[in-house]
Amino acid sequence: PDYAKVASANIARAGLERLVEIRVGRALDTLPSLAAEAPFDFIFIDADKPST
Repeated sequence: PDYAKVASANIARAGLERLVEIRVGRALDTLPSLAAEAPFDFIFIDADKPST
């Protein structure tokens, strides 16, 4: 969530807040709902990967 706040501030500073939507949560929970929503051009997933 902290990284999302920084990203949101940078997106706003770039004047792109109308074009970019940030969602925080598990991709497995979020992705299925996207199919029912408006079309999208790009999805970036910054997954939380366990360290090895």
